Amino acid sequence: MMGHKLRAKIYYLIELVVIYGGFRFVFVTKKMKDYYYDSKYSFLRLGNERAIILPIISVNSKYQLGNNKIIDRSFLNNKVAIYAGGFQEWQNISLMVSIAENNLEFKYIFLTPDSERMLSLCKDIVGEYICKSVPPEAVSQYYAESTFGFILRDDCIVNNVACPTKLIEYLFNGVIPIVKNSSIGDFNELGMKYVTQEEMNNAIYFSNEKIISIIESNYIVVSRLNDMMEKGVDALKSVVKMLKVE
Repeated sequence: MMGHKLRAKIYYLIELVVIYGGFRFVFVTKKMKDYYYDSKYSFLRLGNERAIILPIISVNSKYQLGNNKIIDRSFLNNKVAIYAGGFQEWQNISLMVSIAENNLEFKYIFLTPDSERMLSLCKDIVGEYICKSVPPEAVSQYYAESTFGFILRDDCIVNNVACPTKLIEYLFNGVIPIVKNSSIGDFNELGMKYVTQEEMNNAIYFSNEKIISIIESNYIVVSRLNDMMEKGVDALKSVVKMLKVE
């Protein structure tokens, strides 16, 4: 325990030196910038001109934002909830499986690198589900048939300032997030619509019009994130030009 406290102190001092002397800071969310500027290091009175907000966007959001899904609408008949990711502790896999066990009206798609491990965890799910391992380029076809997607992050600083690429992928592909904690990065402030884990029972009764409305709202969120990214890229390019770095 003493060793952990000592390391934490050392890391804090290193970070403090870097923050104090930094020329520019790149944050993936405004929430992250606010945490460093207004909370953790508020005593340094850091200038806003030193901050660059650059969301992590792994999809080409200039592409038609999944409009084909809205035009097709065949996914509306499926009532599918998907998870695409690993077994890291922050993914809350056990909670997700528990939710699936208690919401039998949905079909579940679990895409993980270790499908056998996932299959062993799902043995008590009475409803319909599949566990598969697929290459990244194949995930979008499963998003296309899914209405909801699990992203069950805990309410903590790390998650509150994060910009999960999985969440952006869900929104971009017309998948409505199922959340444990809705305070993830800037998504709430940008207007993200979602379903909480407690609302799963009611979500099965959502009208098609409501589902389409939520998806369309979330497409706008991705567009706003893209605008933030482009602004951040331009700011970063200006810094590079200023420093004359090739």
